Amino acid sequence: MKLFYIGLTASSYKSSASTEGQLKFVFNSTGNSLNFFVQGSSNFTMTVNWGDGSQNAYLNSDNYTPSHTYSINGNYTASTAINNPILINNLDISSGYGNNRLRDIIGLENLSGLTYLNLSGNLINNFDSRISTLPSSVQTLDLSYNSVTAFTPTSLPQGLTDLYLNNNLLTGFTPTIPFPLGISNLYLNNNLITNYDPSLPIPSIQTLNLSYNSITNFTPYQPLPSRLQVLDLSYNSISTFNPWSLGNPFPNFISYIYLNDNSLPSSGITNTLIKLSATTYWQNPNTITLFNQTGNGCLSANTLGYSAYTSLVSSGWTIDVANC
Repeated sequence: MKLFYIGLTASSYKSSASTEGQLKFVFNSTGNSLNFFVQGSSNFTMTVNWGDGSQNAYLNSDNYTPSHTYSINGNYTASTAINNPILINNLDISSGYGNNRLRDIIGLENLSGLTYLNLSGNLINNFDSRISTLPSSVQTLDLSYNSVTAFTPTSLPQGLTDLYLNNNLLTGFTPTIPFPLGISNLYLNNNLITNYDPSLPIPSIQTLNLSYNSITNFTPYQPLPSRLQVLDLSYNSISTFNPWSLGNPFPNFISYIYLNDNSLPSSGITNTLIKLSATTYWQNPNTITLFNQTGNGCLSANTLGYSAYTSLVSSGWTIDVANC
């Protein structure tokens, strides 16, 4: 019987050559506990040695929530054996299961059936090398609420559909690798991003959230994804919004555009509405939100290019421009 080992250790852990099927969690155990969730596609057995002389066996289920409280804060190495690692499709070590203070995981490539990986709410600051070795089966990768400062992996799982990088310390987003063809949702909100400029197009994205960053100029060289449905640029400091600068078409699948709480001048808002009104057919128009532009006070349709405004409204758009 092939066993799968998970090792957990503190931040002082020194990496050593891993054996086949071995996974290590690097964490800082100041919270006196370790908690995680693991699920398989069918029943599997698992044994956890917590590293303090105690262990637990988990039998005859397709999911477990191991939890252990240490009597003393300190550095521990826990090891876990799973009888059939290919069954594991869900691994969640997020803050939703406790204050795990995870810094790194080594050996995720051994979970060849993994589809969901949630590492949110930990202490990870760079995960590029681990992302590049993730199984192609991973569909959701959640690295939100960590301390990630850069995102430059050399590859991404080809099955990836949802990528959560929100609430980190990213200052830019300029990946130079092709994104998986099926990626739909990219969350970059609540970072320190000043520039969004992928070197390659990301054509399949439907939701792009860049809200609560430090962007002042949104003039991407790559065209916006053709099937984009939600573009959220709210709560930045944008004074220039020009995704058309290189003649790139604006996606007519879009339903929601959030440009509120920025620094767009009236002329910039008018130009945006004029450019949008040049699109002759919208798949599913809904809402354009423009209120609360710094220095503009209460905006009205009469000051924003009335003909463009009315043209968009007649096409099915609701344009929120007043907040007073």
